[in-house]
Amino acid sequence: MSQVYSDGSRASFLVLGHNDLVSSRVRLAHGDDVADGIERLLAGSGEVVRPIDPDRAPDPLDESAIPEGFTGVLVSTSGSTGTPKTVMLSRDALIAAAQASIDRLGGPGSWVDPLPGWYVAGLMTRVRAAVAGRPCVEVSPYLEDLPTAQGTAYVSLVPAQLHRALSVSEICRNLTSYSAVLIGGAALDEALRTRAERAGLPIVTTYGMSETCGGVVYDGIPLDGVEIHLLDRLGMLSQTVECRDMSAFTGEKRTDGDTREPATTVQPSTGEGEGRIRIVSPTVFDGYLGDPEHTARVRDGHCFLTHDRGRVVDGQLRVLGRVDDVVQSGGVNVDLSKIQHLLDREFPHQVACFAQPDPVWGSTVIVASTGPGLDEIWAGLRPHLGSAARPRGILMVGALPRTSSGKIDREQVVRMWRNSGERA
Repeated sequence: MSQVYSDGSRASFLVLGHNDLVSSRVRLAHGDDVADGIERLLAGSGEVVRPIDPDRAPDPLDESAIPEGFTGVLVSTSGSTGTPKTVMLSRDALIAAAQASIDRLGGPGSWVDPLPGWYVAGLMTRVRAAVAGRPCVEVSPYLEDLPTAQGTAYVSLVPAQLHRALSVSEICRNLTSYSAVLIGGAALDEALRTRAERAGLPIVTTYGMSETCGGVVYDGIPLDGVEIHLLDRLGMLSQTVECRDMSAFTGEKRTDGDTREPATTVQPSTGEGEGRIRIVSPTVFDGYLGDPEHTARVRDGHCFLTHDRGRVVDGQLRVLGRVDDVVQSGGVNVDLSKIQHLLDREFPHQVACFAQPDPVWGSTVIVASTGPGLDEIWAGLRPHLGSAARPRGILMVGALPRTSSGKIDREQVVRMWRNSGERA
């Protein structure tokens, strides 16, 4: 299975087999042999599949770290806020995630995939198609070859792709023909969502990560079988949200033309306020390859402790940002996620913020910008923020560095800042 991009690069699925880098358990398959790798895995072949970036040589794997009897996929995290890790996603977890998505969307359909197959978002479009027995058509990440949907069809994008698509009338028109346009990988700005919906796009926001086989919360509502817990600062459970899709218990599989709506009941607890998000789901990963200590810190059975903060609003989960996005500047808590939200609204896809240690303030806010200057940025932020959140330095860039999954690559931004940033 391969994907050719507009620059001629190709993504492919790598079925682990024998090579010279690791022991005899590993065998590589190429070309036509990998086209059915995911289908063979889901059918019970017992294989281990590793998606790879065609622009990078795959890192050697320590086969002894792969648990005996494990069958599934090894996928890398995006590394947008730290060192990428290799996540083990079992066959059972992949199937559970795909079926829950299919049920929530209203039935099986074909998929169009403009996302890199070596990250979980692109991987899961292929898995959902295979579970549903439907085709998955691979297109350019710029969507210039996006076909008009025929019948029930879905496409998964990141916000940056949606932003570009709305400026090209033909692409935008084609997107309106899809049954759902899933948006994940990063938070979707409400203004951008409003623009898309006014253009007729059936937007569905998703929240999840590599460790949960991708999105497990659609438009703020957990998929069937998924619970969202919010933990207070002491790690105590303060709120729970779950959703039951009653039709999922009938054993029936939805088909084209089935217009039944999921019978959902959201059950928030009586707790209030925000908390750290814990996901309880049959889609939770088996662990980080070769890193049992880190695994033990965030995973307990089907529970995964994220690094995100959330709040329940009207029975729906609202993701507020990362736990470590709150820094202290001059003794005042500053929420980088809130600042980034405002930047996305005032300067769409032009400015990113981060924090750096400061000997006087403790931490100060820094921005990377593709155009707006420091004074202009603060003029846009000032009506909404206190002085502690004022950016104190700027890094001018030609383009904001992003991971292949569309997230701002903060690690790279920080490295660039240390080399050529300018304090006010």
